[in-house]
Amino acid sequence: MSEEKKNSTQVETSKKEEEKIKPQPIKKSESEQFAHSAKASEYALTLSQKLDQSRINIDRLQIKINDQVVFGMKNGDLDRKQTNISDQQAELIKQALNDPASFEGSMKITQGSKVLLHIKDGQVLIDSARLVEKSAKVELDVPDPDTKQMYEKYSENVTNKGLAKTKQTAVNAFEDGVSFEDISKMLKAEDPEYKKMLSSSNELKANKSLKQIVNSAIAQAKINSQAKSQSQSKQIQEEKTAAQTLTA
Repeated sequence: MSEEKKNSTQVETSKKEEEKIKPQPIKKSESEQFAHSAKASEYALTLSQKLDQSRINIDRLQIKINDQVVFGMKNGDLDRKQTNISDQQAELIKQALNDPASFEGSMKITQGSKVLLHIKDGQVLIDSARLVEKSAKVELDVPDPDTKQMYEKYSENVTNKGLAKTKQTAVNAFEDGVSFEDISKMLKAEDPEYKKMLSSSNELKANKSLKQIVNSAIAQAKINSQAKSQSQSKQIQEEKTAAQTLTA
């Protein structure tokens, strides 16, 4: 072997050795890219608190990205079994709220069976919670809620009379995820007791009384939710105790 060829072979061998030693970039797996983030959970929790401050029931609240549940609330607290939100998914939520027109995919916020917000492929389909800034919203011709249909639904099985019926109707609506504002609209349009208050006093006094009734109904709905949760916990504990007794 000539000296020149020998040197060329040594250079090639040296390069191959360097390539073996050189660290390769680590590719993140899909699961790593969407790993749970405490910071992202905090953002979603802040969003739910904003809804709570707007007097929207946040019990059984869920946030879904492309039909996948990434955040959940239960009995007014973070549901850790449902919550698994990454920084990337939190950014998608922010994008959907701040610039819905550029958002691709689906983002939905629900409370029980009620849809509070639904943004899909650049369009705001539902925003009853008023989370999307008006300046950023892609306006669609979405009619106001049918107050007559709502009132019939939430007062249907109420046996109370007078203002007690008004309050229970509001409780039922709030427990189904209806906002303070929409409950008030429903009662102003359909509730006979509110109409009586209007005829016997001025609108200002009637609205003030109605506001107190709706606030009281919301407080009662929250108490009902806590009591239900405690009852379920007690039942689960009793079942566990009974099962342990049988196996002992």
